[in-house]
Amino acid sequence: VPCVDLFSSVGGWSTGATQAGHRVVLAVDCDPIALQSHALNHPTARHAVMVLGPDTEEALVGLIDACVDRSRPWHLHGSPPCTLLSPMQRAATAKLQTAPADVEANTAKGLALVHWFLALVRRLRPTMFTFEQVNHPAIRSHLDELKRQRPGSFDYRVTHFQDFGVPQERTRLIGGTPVLIDRLRHDPALRAPHVPIREAFAVPDRAAHVRSACFGRKVDEALTVDHGDGTYSNARAEERQRTLDKLCWTLPCTAAPTWTEAQYRCVRQFTIAECKVLQTFPADYRLAGTKKDQLRGVGNAVPCAFARLLMSDYRLEPPC
Repeated sequence: VPCVDLFSSVGGWSTGATQAGHRVVLAVDCDPIALQSHALNHPTARHAVMVLGPDTEEALVGLIDACVDRSRPWHLHGSPPCTLLSPMQRAATAKLQTAPADVEANTAKGLALVHWFLALVRRLRPTMFTFEQVNHPAIRSHLDELKRQRPGSFDYRVTHFQDFGVPQERTRLIGGTPVLIDRLRHDPALRAPHVPIREAFAVPDRAAHVRSACFGRKVDEALTVDHGDGTYSNARAEERQRTLDKLCWTLPCTAAPTWTEAQYRCVRQFTIAECKVLQTFPADYRLAGTKKDQLRGVGNAVPCAFARLLMSDYRLEPPC
């Protein structure tokens, strides 16, 4: 099935769809470096750098019509930017004591693109569609209303990607055509065992924990207690670190997790190759730009393995 990937970033969803046997014909994003990464790995797709939204909708529809025969089966995917809606952003604005009016303005800006994409789905009526976002109550409320209005066209599920073999804790709201979401909700063939850190990676020498990227790399070593038997404790550090038999922390787009010793000292940050593992990209997936560009692109991506499962065993259903 020909697929259109909006807000494509470096191509996590596109890669999973391609692995499932589909054909990505158009990828659109406002970030030219992320789109360059997409093009390196999906050279047969058309690529367009565009700030998506109401102002560019007619140009976008023209691009889609140039790439897709909408009288035949096709798939539309969208992952509108989640930065302004993410729990990390809400925590950061609370810490900075951001004015309530500014918080509301940022939230409204993030929601506007979500509403625009879902309105585009109603306009274009793709044979099937998928949608990925953070689990925000306002988005759930909007989708609940769409489900009431058009129960044959819209559904969603709050999804824990670790239940589908992704080696990190990562919770997202997945929307789409009901037949796809129903399978996501009920098909046990899609489920996979959790993958702990030690099974996902070649663990570096001396590494005993992984520290979340959200907490930086410094630990107050004065609080570390040596128990004399090769074990250590540090209550403050343990709040921010996980042993290797646990799932890894969620990969953000701003910083990589850190490998740490038994004494909680830093070994090193995750490499870009290790961040790709967290998002289940192929090892040979090519990325353009600086390390910061690459981390932002990988951190913003839909995990490829999840997209592949969702797009596999594809059952076409006409729009309602």
